[in-house]
Amino acid sequence: MPIQWWKHTCPRSGETTFTNKPSCPHCSEPLEYDGWLLGMHEDMAVYQYVYGLKPIGPHRPMADRLLVPLRLLCKACAGRGLRPSRENERWRLCPVCEGTQGIWRCTPEEVEAVRREVLRAFPDAEVTRCPANFVSPTLAFHTPSGRIVELTEERDRPA
Repeated sequence: MPIQWWKHTCPRSGETTFTNKPSCPHCSEPLEYDGWLLGMHEDMAVYQYVYGLKPIGPHRPMADRLLVPLRLLCKACAGRGLRPSRENERWRLCPVCEGTQGIWRCTPEEVEAVRREVLRAFPDAEVTRCPANFVSPTLAFHTPSGRIVELTEERDRPA
């Protein structure tokens, strides 16, 4: 699930840190609230959805080098995929980028051509099925397939 994020420049260590803890481990001062971020599994699910590739593996350096420059960070959510909600200071998916943290700067055909280039080099990197919800509490990494799955999709699948 998304996590609250805090930032702080510690007077003791002089370091600026970003953490999910609301107080500094060095000086115990309260940190400045910095908003919501997707958690690790949510980030991995977004990667799968956006690129149609497994979120980890030997293809990542090539995929990131070729595909990441084809996207622009969403200005509405500052590339976080989440926006503050007006109710209870919770989060909601960014309506501009649909929670994907960015938008394409090229045509779908150009994206698919680059994606095919990655898949020619790493055919096992392809993901054909993605979780329907990137912020589901039931997201998990499925080690045998190397992809993020929604645990409820396995349970709800007909026998």
